[in-house]
Amino acid sequence: MSELWTDHVSFSQISMVSECPFQYFLLKMAGVKAIPNAFAEAGNLCHELLSGWSKGEIPPAELPAMWKKRFPKEVTAEFPRFLASKGYAEKLFNAVLTYFENFTGFKEYEILGSEKEFVSMISGEKFVGIIDLILRHRETGEITLVDFKSCSLASFKKNRDQMYRQLFLYSKYITDQYGCPPAKLRFELVKESSFDERAYNPEDFIAARLWAETVIEAMKTMDLTEWYTAQPDFFRCTNLCSCRHECACGKPEFFRKDGSNENKRTTAVA
Repeated sequence: MSELWTDHVSFSQISMVSECPFQYFLLKMAGVKAIPNAFAEAGNLCHELLSGWSKGEIPPAELPAMWKKRFPKEVTAEFPRFLASKGYAEKLFNAVLTYFENFTGFKEYEILGSEKEFVSMISGEKFVGIIDLILRHRETGEITLVDFKSCSLASFKKNRDQMYRQLFLYSKYITDQYGCPPAKLRFELVKESSFDERAYNPEDFIAARLWAETVIEAMKTMDLTEWYTAQPDFFRCTNLCSCRHECACGKPEFFRKDGSNENKRTTAVA
């Protein structure tokens, strides 16, 4: 087993290794301090407000005012220039405000858990996570897992299968805790004032588990050469990556105009 192995894994860690081992190395092993991006700041604020609602700390009617008050103070990183020039920050602010203004909660459900931290096992390793919301229907007793997303619909559609992997893996905790898997997995698309939902499918759970096990087993044996690799993507690397200040791929000049550096494994040392 690699001497760099950690004592637990999470979905975000597994996804990061699958997408960019070097980012994981910098953040989790080299101790590089992450730098913020405005998308994450806005998403974190959405989660905090909705968590406050689900715990009975913020009435639904107060969510719009709290969003108005906290957004300018807490979403301070710059959005990508090409989006900022089109007024993206204002559009995002107004879109989420609309969601909060129309938010009434989930009245047909009781809340079993909010921001629920859990530990389960995958591939013989501790698998940890936080479930945004666990709901149980008042009449049928069916359980639904809810995850709040502040991304655009286009971004969600692009990454839909990967996102559902997360909830399928989280469903193992529900099975262990309540004796049966959740009936539904649901993403609340805050920016879009809509949602996306799937019924639980054992085959999809198995596929998600096998994917996670494959990545975990690879993590246990990876050497430094393998950790020092990335799969460059211009937008992700230059705008979203929390290690873009420490990686060659985080510099726009790394990418040739024809895009030939994208989607190719490369050494990513700055």
